[in-house]
Amino acid sequence: MFAFRQFIWIALVTFCTCFGAAADEPYKGRLFDGHLHYSHQAWDVFDTNAALQLLDEASVRGALTSSTPDEGTQRLMAEQHPRVRIVPLYRPYTPAAGSGSWFKRATHLDNAEAAMEAAMHRGLGEVHIHASVVMKSARIRKLLKRVAELGLYVQPHSGYEAVTEIFKAAPDSKVIWAHAGFSDPPSIIGRMMDKYDNLWADLSYREMHIITAEGIDPYWRALLVRHADRFMIGSDTWSVDRWYAFPSIIEENRMWLGHLPKDVADKIAHLNGERLFGLH
Repeated sequence: MFAFRQFIWIALVTFCTCFGAAADEPYKGRLFDGHLHYSHQAWDVFDTNAALQLLDEASVRGALTSSTPDEGTQRLMAEQHPRVRIVPLYRPYTPAAGSGSWFKRATHLDNAEAAMEAAMHRGLGEVHIHASVVMKSARIRKLLKRVAELGLYVQPHSGYEAVTEIFKAAPDSKVIWAHAGFSDPPSIIGRMMDKYDNLWADLSYREMHIITAEGIDPYWRALLVRHADRFMIGSDTWSVDRWYAFPSIIEENRMWLGHLPKDVADKIAHLNGERLFGLH
């Protein structure tokens, strides 16, 4: 499975380089990864030193990190890498109860509430929040309100409808929209950002939408320029395959960043994440 996925990444990079999408130079600066996981599947394949070395070699100087379970994030932080800063989010998932059931489990919600009060994390996420199910829970709405009251962030894996419901439940929320909605088009993302000043997004899994063989998609380019202060790149290393593919994922992000004005690329590549989380 890894070999096939890695082939796809390498083929895309090669295709774009040969047929015009890499007409501009790839972005060369440092990076902030707005969507990283170091979950249990990766621990025996990439130890903490190997994982952090991958980030370091890619010039990733900061990473918004959540893991299943949270122990993975704590392991990376414990290394105190001299160049890579881990920004922790609390993810109330375990190997036995992840995206489909975390919001139904009292113990998981108890732990999330305690983590927010302890203020050892910068917020809650990445959590899968679907408006039709999760947002009907009074306890979830209460948790989101408390996250907002504490001035912390929430990183939902959600469509735009659920993000709208989050802001209805807690208008002061600071939302980092995972995958910029994953499949929501630039027109919807733009309208959401026009409406909500406290909405940012990571662009993990959107690379293939942003760049094509002809170059950067014009609708995405217009959105990224117009809301240059709101986006971050992301790798989403949710699986071992994604850790293996990490250098190729970063390279693809550097390719499309290279098609943007330098000041816009700098913001999306690293300045926005560094500003939000006080990394200087």
